[in-house]
Amino acid sequence: MTCISWQEDLYYPYPMVQDMLWGFLHHFAEPLLNRWPLSKLRDKAMKIAMQHVHYEDQNSRYLCIGCVEKVEDPNSDAFKRHLARIPYCLWIAEDGMKMQLRENPSGNFKEMYRHISKGAWTFSIQDHGWQVSDCTAEGHKIAVLLSQRSPDLVGEAMDVERLNDAVNIILSLQKFNPTELFEDVLIEREYVECTSSAIHALVLFKKFYPTHRRKEIETLIYKAVQYIENSQNPDGSWYGCWGICFTYGTWFAVDALAACGRNYQNSVHTNMEGNKSNLVNTSWALLALIKAGQADVDPIPIERGVRLLVNSQMEDRDFPQQANLHKKEITGIFMKTRTLNWSAFQNIFPIWNLGEYCHLQARRCATNF
Repeated sequence: MTCISWQEDLYYPYPMVQDMLWGFLHHFAEPLLNRWPLSKLRDKAMKIAMQHVHYEDQNSRYLCIGCVEKVEDPNSDAFKRHLARIPYCLWIAEDGMKMQLRENPSGNFKEMYRHISKGAWTFSIQDHGWQVSDCTAEGHKIAVLLSQRSPDLVGEAMDVERLNDAVNIILSLQKFNPTELFEDVLIEREYVECTSSAIHALVLFKKFYPTHRRKEIETLIYKAVQYIENSQNPDGSWYGCWGICFTYGTWFAVDALAACGRNYQNSVHTNMEGNKSNLVNTSWALLALIKAGQADVDPIPIERGVRLLVNSQMEDRDFPQQANLHKKEITGIFMKTRTLNWSAFQNIFPIWNLGEYCHLQARRCATNF
């Protein structure tokens, strides 16, 4: 991850008075806190802080919430356990990747400021331990869809109780910063993308499993749709917080609204330098247009976009990597300032889009026939 420009990304500039305060605390308060009896208070605070650190180590099986949080005494047993877990950031067993959490954090997890996690999906594997709203929603959606397929084709369906646990997680995560660099980091906010995933998962779940917490699900969907509609910019776009940027957010928003019966037929794009295309952004825009019913009005924009994707394939049928940090042609972003290179996006979204286009064509042929 790379920060392009400190000044451009300084969302909350602080005054000289704050600098003076920090200087005073460092040069005068810090030495005072290191003297007895105040040092006993600091030692107690450090002991409690380390209890939280070790609790996180144990409950994530030394994976932690992210790969950057591995600070320990290099001679300690915990440090050695962290090193051993590095290759496990992506682990696939003979019968697939294990991701859904089957239990809550250990012990009195509320005292450790942890949330329920039973039924959730994580950023990575099961041992990671942290519930993530959109990961849970997307994993749950796939599990529900697979439950409607023949066991001979996809294996036994997931237990309904586990599906219910995932719904409980999604319902519990309805809206649950001392840095100047990341906006809204410490005051967690809503995201169009995560809200869209939750809407999709719950709409699908309600269709096939209508008895579990139905009224609460309907209330959440109603409020979530209101949030997405209220988040729309005057030009018709939505801002995406986890991908670049308006195309990404608009795709998620339109997709969620279409799942709830809405039908918005607009899209917003900004050409890149040199008026050239980007396959990932093109795929996001096409996915939004397909879901919004653009093909019923004018299919030509969709057909042009699909033709671009097909013609961009290389001889080995791979898609070219177009990410270029120096030219700011990155498709991933974190908290508006950290650019992320998701190399798999270059294949995932064009293939996803081509699949949606095939389904679209099949539906149109069936209707015409």
